[in-house]
Amino acid sequence: MKLFIAINLPKEIKDYLWELKEEFRNSGKFNFVPKKNYHITLKFLGEVKEDKLKEIKEKLSKIKFNSFEISLNEMGHFNYRVLWVDSRTKEDVYSLAKKIDEQLIEYPNDHSFNDHITLARIKDLKNKEEFDKKLKAKIKLIGFRIGSFELMKSETSKDGARYTVLEAYSIK
Repeated sequence: MKLFIAINLPKEIKDYLWELKEEFRNSGKFNFVPKKNYHITLKFLGEVKEDKLKEIKEKLSKIKFNSFEISLNEMGHFNYRVLWVDSRTKEDVYSLAKKIDEQLIEYPNDHSFNDHITLARIKDLKNKEEFDKKLKAKIKLIGFRIGSFELMKSETSKDGARYTVLEAYSIK
């Protein structure tokens, strides 16, 4: 099964991001992420055998963290392939991701942690300069409190990715 650890977002943040992505609808060809799938990935584990699940859950349950506030920051892209929004208050998010990494050291990351919320996969852009201008639009400074993270299972179907919460971990 394909697993990852994430921060799920409050409904009002998901609603705002869903509206925000409309600015880009006419800028090219996008595969927009369904609103219900918006999250911040803290660690991607990839394919994991089912017999490892209990051990992963136990290790994650040992993580202690305080709740923290984050807010949306700015929009950007990864090489014109992924449209994303990142958070303004990175220190606490990075600290939590580091604690998760330390507990699950046997699942190394392919790249360094970069907190972001994926809004869309970019298939084709009509005009890169116009797209870049739209990215500079100001995002509402909406703060929200993080008090938990989740171990998630990802399944792919003809309707796209489906995420299931396997376990939630709250403040300790």
